[in-house]
Amino acid sequence: VLALACVSFSLHASFDLLGRRYTGHRLSTPRVMLIAFIAYVFNLNVGAMVGGLGMRLRLYSRANVSGSQVAGIYTIAIITNWTGYMLLAGGVLALMPPALPADWGITPWMLRAIGVVMLACGLAYWLACARAKTRSVRFGRHVFRLPGFRFALLQNVLSITNWIVLASIIDLLLPK
Repeated sequence: VLALACVSFSLHASFDLLGRRYTGHRLSTPRVMLIAFIAYVFNLNVGAMVGGLGMRLRLYSRANVSGSQVAGIYTIAIITNWTGYMLLAGGVLALMPPALPADWGITPWMLRAIGVVMLACGLAYWLACARAKTRSVRFGRHVFRLPGFRFALLQNVLSITNWIVLASIIDLLLPK
């Protein structure tokens, strides 16, 4: 379990390496991994806004990474994490929905529909990265520059692998 936890922390910290590539800052790989590891620990213990964003902002700023670059790193990490989840969980729900207690009122067809919607969201990101005529998407005042398709695939490989490792840890820790 400890080895799997280390693998998961390393995978999750590598999301910041993608953020480095996306934003173009020049911190070394060991420094990025250390900052990401510390931010992830805080994220898990005090929440995403304080741990994930706040700690990254503080540590990267001390290393002379601009606030806009930190925002880009954090955005890439969030998108990496959740698009991978959408693809993995969506695929599981669409293809093999779990049997839930009848009194929950959720049928296998409802789970399949949720899975299809989740898959569609993950695939829409791939499609946007592969086919977008304009590489930027505006959300209010904020502009997000879409990465290329290969970058999006790498994001999802890392994320899906991390979610599988996390599921393995839970499986090992829960009584059978």
